[in-house]
Amino acid sequence: MITASSARYRYRYLADDGKTAYINTGDTQKDIFWTLHDSDTSQTSGDYTIENNGYKLSRVSQGADNPSEITTEEKISETSGLPYFQWSYDAENEQLINLGGQNGDTEFYFLYNTAEGKFYTSTTEGKTGLFVPAGAIEWSEPEYEWSDDNSECTATRTGSDGSVEEETKASEVVTEPATCEAAGKKTYTVTFENEAFKTQTKEETLDATGHDWDTENIKWTWTSAGEDGYTATAEFTCKNDESHKKVLEAVVSSDTTEPTFEASGKTVYNAAVTLNGKVYRTGEADAKAIVIPALEYEWAEPEYEWADDNNSVTATCKSTNAPDHQVTEIVDTTSRVTKPATCETAGKMTYTADFEHAVFETQTKEVVIPALGHKYGLSDFEWADDLSTAVAVFTCEHDSTHVRRVDASVTPFITPPTCTTPGTKACIAVVDALSSPDGKRHTAGESIEIPAKGHAYENFSWTWQPDYSGATLTMRCPVCGDLRLVDGTVTSRVTEPTCTTEGKHSYTARAVFEGSEYIYTKEITIPALGHDWDEGVVKTEPTCTEKGTMEYTCKNDPGHKKTEAIDALGHKAADPVKESVVAATCEKAGSYDEVVYCKTCGEELTRAHK
Repeated sequence: MITASSARYRYRYLADDGKTAYINTGDTQKDIFWTLHDSDTSQTSGDYTIENNGYKLSRVSQGADNPSEITTEEKISETSGLPYFQWSYDAENEQLINLGGQNGDTEFYFLYNTAEGKFYTSTTEGKTGLFVPAGAIEWSEPEYEWSDDNSECTATRTGSDGSVEEETKASEVVTEPATCEAAGKKTYTVTFENEAFKTQTKEETLDATGHDWDTENIKWTWTSAGEDGYTATAEFTCKNDESHKKVLEAVVSSDTTEPTFEASGKTVYNAAVTLNGKVYRTGEADAKAIVIPALEYEWAEPEYEWADDNNSVTATCKSTNAPDHQVTEIVDTTSRVTKPATCETAGKMTYTADFEHAVFETQTKEVVIPALGHKYGLSDFEWADDLSTAVAVFTCEHDSTHVRRVDASVTPFITPPTCTTPGTKACIAVVDALSSPDGKRHTAGESIEIPAKGHAYENFSWTWQPDYSGATLTMRCPVCGDLRLVDGTVTSRVTEPTCTTEGKHSYTARAVFEGSEYIYTKEITIPALGHDWDEGVVKTEPTCTEKGTMEYTCKNDPGHKKTEAIDALGHKAADPVKESVVAATCEKAGSYDEVVYCKTCGEELTRAHK
């Protein structure tokens, strides 16, 4: 607890009875009852205590046993006004401390707890500061007044002394939302700080919201009604609460497209309901469509006609319920050997025709396959190791276990070997048509190898690269003409040419073949260089009439020089000029010489009198 000196309240004594005073805290006045006892208004220090039972303040002088007392009435009669005191409450020692005082309006700075009979600062308990003994005031029943919007409530009570306590508090709101079909409510609650005021509650009813049916997403349900078609219902869902549904019986209409033999028919059912005065109908996606199967033909007994080669079948059938309608289908057959023919016994072939049209049934036909008879063909010749004899083996194509063997006549042919290529002994075996089981003449050949003899190389020649940087030795076998090429190594020696004399380039090639070295030298003449003249230097400049001279020096040998003449330049005519001009007179014409000079040397070239 803090001393009351930091909280100030102004009290004014206005009652004639000397016991009633008013506290001025702005616009509010509150009654207090007490009696002041003290005649020494000039003293500014000392200890003061409260006597609740006598409605008085007593000043206890320091060191005094009995305080002096003076009644409030005596003070009221003074024209100088009421005494001024400044008080503070010492919470630890539970006593008032006089902090000073003066004559004039009486002001006290303290806060009093009526339940405890103690003074406090206004910041600790929030009391009104009335200096009244406990139990001295009787209060009326509190009255409560809510604001129009229920956001706050004001509690008021009146004391037996005419004082008024009032407190206004904001309400806390708890909302129970309204539903589509049930009302909701708001509950406002106010709790006051003054314990004398009870917690107040107030309820506000919220009207039911009503249904908001979703007409964009209607659920249509169709139910078969047998021969009467279909019935339908429309289910609407409330947007406020999806658990709320509304199901309406629909009015159903239908439109039928009759079937034909070529196409199915259809009956389309549409439904409509009325909700809140508005009609809602099924769209294309929600309509009920029932397909009516296409009409079916009734058929007579089909007729089937096989082709002469049994590779196709033509089926024909007429409708009994549509006399003008007939279906014809031609199909290729498939064949399968159901019993293979052998060389000596007949077999069986089964042909099958499968049709796409359901009216036609699969047709089969069996045909006898004649016995094949033997059909021998040459399969191989069997030779002796030295090719001296051969046997022709004939096998029946229909049965590989049927075999015939015929001796053949053999004719040999010898191809001698060469140095590198083996020779051959080739033999031709022949079975003539009379001896052959198939009546044909057959031949076969076979050969064996004779080893090669090997080369005996002699003679040789050299082939040079175009720039003589390399040379190739060619060796030749005189028996077979086989050639062997060996790359040689080349060395060279050069005698350089001059402008007027030839040079020489000697190349020597060496190659080793089968252990022997072969050497060959070739000389190539290098032509004389000839003169390579420079651009020349003018020794004598030419004139219009005289030739000049030009001297050239050989680039290969500066000691070689030659001189050539430079043609004369010739005159170059300048523009004509007038000379010896004679002016014309009244009676005689004038004249002048027209002269052309060389613009290079100035020599006169032509002169004409005009």
